[in-house]
Amino acid sequence: MREGDAIFQAILEAPGDDAPRLVYADWLDDNGDPERAEFIRVQIELARIGEGDPRRPALAERERALATAHRERWLAALPAWARDTCLFRRGFVAEVTVTAAQMVKGAARLWRAAPLETLRLANVRGRMGKIASLPCLGRLSALVLANNVLLDKDVEALAASPHLTGLTALELEHTALDAKKVWTLFASPHLAGLVRLGLSMHLLDDESARALASSPHLANLRDLDLGYNNLGPEGIEALGSAPLFAGLRRLDLRDNGLGNAGARALAASPHFSKLQDLNVGFCRIGRAGAAALATSAHLTNLRVLDLCGNLIGPDGVQALAASPRLATLTSLALSGNPVWAEGARVLASSPHLSGLKYLALGQAGIDDEGAQALATSPHLRQLAVLHLNSNRIGTEGARALIASPRFARLTSLELTGNTLRTDLRKALRAHFGAALHV
Repeated sequence: MREGDAIFQAILEAPGDDAPRLVYADWLDDNGDPERAEFIRVQIELARIGEGDPRRPALAERERALATAHRERWLAALPAWARDTCLFRRGFVAEVTVTAAQMVKGAARLWRAAPLETLRLANVRGRMGKIASLPCLGRLSALVLANNVLLDKDVEALAASPHLTGLTALELEHTALDAKKVWTLFASPHLAGLVRLGLSMHLLDDESARALASSPHLANLRDLDLGYNNLGPEGIEALGSAPLFAGLRRLDLRDNGLGNAGARALAASPHFSKLQDLNVGFCRIGRAGAAALATSAHLTNLRVLDLCGNLIGPDGVQALAASPRLATLTSLALSGNPVWAEGARVLASSPHLSGLKYLALGQAGIDDEGAQALATSPHLRQLAVLHLNSNRIGTEGARALIASPRFARLTSLELTGNTLRTDLRKALRAHFGAALHV
């Protein structure tokens, strides 16, 4: 075996390790392919640094330039049917979207060509038995089966596959799951390594939540997405009563029928005490539910709270703003709630929200008075992103935003859907530049 082939084989066998990739980059430099070598190093560096790192824009631009110039050549070893939708990460093809039939016929060739980490499968219906038997699945860290119809036998094959023990992420969005399939799938010990689980856009109900909560194998979960289902208060109580969810950091429950009772069940569970990111948008939550979340003795580590599209009025906003338990928040989304000027004043005057970097108040009934309150707030010093789209902000509100010394540092200001004169739009553009969306 040639030296380059041997190094590439080491990458295939250890897709999570950067060391052989960097060795391969050195080999490429020595063997006439410096662009490929640079691309590997650039993507590895992008994967290592934070979103706010000042080096990121230049690295991202170089990544785009190299990929644009050389992508076709770099994909030559991949089967033609896998090239259109593949994604590079850390210098190599890490993700592909293929049909189940293509996978059954060409899995061996695909795995010889790339250190795959994520596999997205389409048209699975009835074929999971053959796919789940493929040993190459053992190298995957993520499996995505979104927008499929999984038959009972597909779910049974998935649950029985010993090759899925290395999975850390499983996405089953819009795959026709029901409570029976949830019981079958998550009784599997082969899914015990899951850290991320996506189960959005089904008709999962309270029985499904009880099935999920009864699994003895999901204690490693940190990220659970149950958005766009039919969970109610009883389902939330079932989830909250399961100690296995005590490690969750992110929970997405958007567009379920929680209501105030479901919000209270969330707030009452000691097993949600490590949550940092909670999405309960469009869950029919009103003032009482907002107050329960705000005063919870357990939800004290939240960084991100999404309450968009609920029924939280100024009184609910008052409960949120008055709670010292929410002083950890860096992101608060209240778009689509009747906040009005009164709620904006409350938010602006709260010392507990001084850590906010992201505030969404679109379609919230904010007028000039509300915009002025936000613009003159002594507490919103760290705010970087402010959404005020589709409100009733006019001349005085726009002038207050321009005059605010704190808002001069905004990286994104969303004002689309407000009735603003042409001269004010020009003044806003001159002041906020590329940060403005109007």
